[in-house]
Amino acid sequence: MVMYHAYWDLVFLFDTKIRYAEFADIWQQSICWSFIFIAGFTAAFKRPSLCRIAEIFAGGAAVTIVSRLLSDPTAVINFGVLTFISSALFTCYLLYPLINERSIRFYAVFTAVSALLFAVSRHVSQGYVGIDGLFVKELPLLLYKGWFMTFLGFMEHGFYSADYFPFIPWVFMFFIGYGFSKLMKPYSDLSIFYKKIPFFSYIGRHSLLIYLVHQPIIYIGLRMFIK
Repeated sequence: MVMYHAYWDLVFLFDTKIRYAEFADIWQQSICWSFIFIAGFTAAFKRPSLCRIAEIFAGGAAVTIVSRLLSDPTAVINFGVLTFISSALFTCYLLYPLINERSIRFYAVFTAVSALLFAVSRHVSQGYVGIDGLFVKELPLLLYKGWFMTFLGFMEHGFYSADYFPFIPWVFMFFIGYGFSKLMKPYSDLSIFYKKIPFFSYIGRHSLLIYLVHQPIIYIGLRMFIK
């Protein structure tokens, strides 16, 4: 993620000859998918804390405010990944009594349905649902009005965000991670789940702080060296 954001800054925020390569979309999506999947996976360990949810939401709000203060309009972030993760965790908090401590069969179906819904709703922000090559259904334009609907995934015309993670479809990726974590619970006594690597443990404990400060540090560092 840190390397990708450094690359993105070089392409879009600085006057360099570096161009956005085709592989960068795959790179970016792999980060998104894994980031949200892991958030859902770890949410299954225990009921999310409201204090932690509030911290993440505040972090997302701070990112939005700071991005709006920058002079470059291409850097504005509305409904970014932190806003989404706090929303997904709050949804998990509300549903926890219904989706915690269920059978393996329940979690198998839960994960499969979440995967199907993620695949079908991937293009909601573009005006349709479905799977390309199989079936496509256009959605009514009246859904695509207002910021709340944009937050849900029905992106209003003219809306822009450098880092847009709508509730739909990403909540389904979050629940894929949640369900997969529960499916792995019978194997939780395996030693691999208890192996600690100090470097990764430190990053995991300070992931929110790292996310909040890495982009400003990258930007300032690049500004110092690139004239």
